[in-house]
Amino acid sequence: MPYTTNNTWQNFLLKLIHGVIFHLSSCDIQPEQTSILKMKLFAAVFALCMVALASSAAFQDKTEDDFFKASAACAEKLKIPASLLEKLQQFEYPDEELVHEDIKCVFSTLELFNDKTGYNVEHVADLYKDKANAEELIPILSNCNKNPTNEPAAKWAYKGFQCIMASKVGQWFKDDITKQAAAKA
Repeated sequence: MPYTTNNTWQNFLLKLIHGVIFHLSSCDIQPEQTSILKMKLFAAVFALCMVALASSAAFQDKTEDDFFKASAACAEKLKIPASLLEKLQQFEYPDEELVHEDIKCVFSTLELFNDKTGYNVEHVADLYKDKANAEELIPILSNCNKNPTNEPAAKWAYKGFQCIMASKVGQWFKDDITKQAAAKA
C-alpha cells in the first residue's frame, strides 16, 4: 500500500491544477467554451478536495485510553475468561482462536485493521511518528501485514500483531501501554 499523507494529496492537487491550467493555456479555446471549462475545472478540483479532506479527516489518532476501552469492550463481547485476560494484560498472546478474535476485535474497533486489507500500516505508523519516521516504520509494518496463505481475518490479525510485537514498534506499544496502565493504577 502506498504511503499517503495530507501533504501528498496537496502535492497531487497542485500538480493536477497546474497541469490543467497549462493544458488550457496551450489550447485554442473559443470564448464561449471558457466559462464551461472553468465550471468543469472548478467542479473537478472541488470534488478532489472533498475526497482528500474526507480521507484525511476520517481517521483520528488512537490513544492508549482508546486501546484500553476497545480491549475491555472486546473482552466483554467475546466473554474472555479472567485467566486469559490476565495473560493478555501481561503481553502474552497464546495461539488460540479466542485470542485471534480478540486481537482482530480490538484493532478493528480502533480502525487499525480490516478484513480486506489487514492492518492499516499508514495509521499504525502515524501513531509512532514521534519515535520514528514513516520511511522506517512502513516497511516493518508492511512486512508484518502480509497474508500469503490467505489466513482467515482473525488469524491474519493475530500473526500480524505477533510480528509487530516482535519489532521495535511492539516494544514501543508495550512501553506506552505499561506507562498508561501504571498511571491509571
